[in-house]
Amino acid sequence: MVTGDHPSTATAVAKYIGLLNGNEKYNILQDDVCEKKVDEGLSVIHGEVLDLLTPEQWDEILAQKSVVFARTTPAQKLIIVKECQKRKEVVAVTGDGVFDAPALKRADVGVALEAVGSIFAKEAADMVLIDNDVKNIVKGIEEGRLLYANLKKTIAYTLTHLMPELYAILLTFIIGFPLGLSSLQIVTIDLITELPPSIALTFEPGDNVNDFWCILLVYQYLFIHIEGSIFAKEAADMVLIDNDVKNIVKGIEEGRLLYANLKKTIAYTLTHLMPELYAILLTFIIGFPLGLSSLQIVTIDLITELPPSIALTFEPGERDIMRRPPRKTTSRLVSRALLAYSYLFAGNIIAVGCMAAYLYYGIRPKDLLFTSSEYWTINANNFTTDAGLVFTPSVQVRIHRQARAAWQITLVMAQAFHLFMCTTRRISLFRHGFRNAVAGLAILLEVLVLNFFIYTPGVQTWIGVEHPPGFVWLFCLFVAVVLLIFNEVRLEETHSTVVFCYS
Repeated sequence: MVTGDHPSTATAVAKYIGLLNGNEKYNILQDDVCEKKVDEGLSVIHGEVLDLLTPEQWDEILAQKSVVFARTTPAQKLIIVKECQKRKEVVAVTGDGVFDAPALKRADVGVALEAVGSIFAKEAADMVLIDNDVKNIVKGIEEGRLLYANLKKTIAYTLTHLMPELYAILLTFIIGFPLGLSSLQIVTIDLITELPPSIALTFEPGDNVNDFWCILLVYQYLFIHIEGSIFAKEAADMVLIDNDVKNIVKGIEEGRLLYANLKKTIAYTLTHLMPELYAILLTFIIGFPLGLSSLQIVTIDLITELPPSIALTFEPGERDIMRRPPRKTTSRLVSRALLAYSYLFAGNIIAVGCMAAYLYYGIRPKDLLFTSSEYWTINANNFTTDAGLVFTPSVQVRIHRQARAAWQITLVMAQAFHLFMCTTRRISLFRHGFRNAVAGLAILLEVLVLNFFIYTPGVQTWIGVEHPPGFVWLFCLFVAVVLLIFNEVRLEETHSTVVFCYS
């Protein structure tokens, strides 16, 4: 709390609003700053001593849980803001008078109130509270965070399925495997089965934050003045119309939820690119039959993956969303850690599962090398393995179509399980739970659309697949277990390594 009032008055106000415990004694730093130490709990610091403080003393003061500055001038208020910012703190300032204008302008967020603020403060403010109800700020931040978080979840979900599609194509183009997904299969996955889950993520609710955390965060990050002058409001980034600071907290919560869900959506969406890439590279590099046809990739990207990606935008906030420190201004939405998670870890796990399902028939990979151009079509010659097994052209086509269907099934279903992993970035999935009904509906729609493409006569021929044996569906369960173990290990290691935390 920063005020121009006498230290005794400031102490009384600090006790009244709960910044300090009335049963304790607090040190008041005045002009003898070199002789007195900062109190371990809270210090009431006289403005005259600010120019005498060393950087080390500033570090000690600002490291306290709560601090009160009294008898401060406009220049001294500005110094306080600058010292906080030097220590990478995000500073929000509320003010009511001309003396608060410099600090309001310098702060990361300046807040002015409509009812008691001047025209200058309102002109300079980032936010003007018309009704003086700070709860509206909190609500706005919460909505923003929810939007951002659910968008990230949707993007993460949508991007993940691209890798299995890419694997299906690369296996054919690089190593000549039979095409794992046809172009129509890709279309059905991208535009049909993945669409409902993606949309469902946008309906994910957020967490409620009780008044205790609201008030705690408000007094931790704001310099509070109830009545504002015209100069303060002009300089402020934000004007609280109803003087209710809880709205600021609500708005911050919304913003954090929006940001978190956007990262989750991106992480989910990027992950599926690796399995798609594998399908193509295996064909181009070592001549495997194509794992995914172009139509399969299209169906995955534009149909089946879309609903889960959208559904992540509706993911509620994690339970510690308001207990985290502010993000660094240099933090990126798509960070290296996020890319590593989607491409190196989750994407490769799903891709390996798709390859295992693709090879379900038992033909050794050695026998499939560089066969994509000579076999796996109805006009091809008989295919003989090193073990002496002979496959006629019709059998080759059937095996290839079933292998592509197996790749698509594993990719889409693994993404369905991966959607649940993407709902939390910091808390265990077992603690976070399932609170997004839209995501459940999206996954249901995704599975129904997948079955429509795989098992519907005529549609099978259109996308170039045949329904594989029932045990092929077990591969996605294997992938789900591996993803779950990896995700829980990642969450456990989040606080010790940046690679595992794509925050």
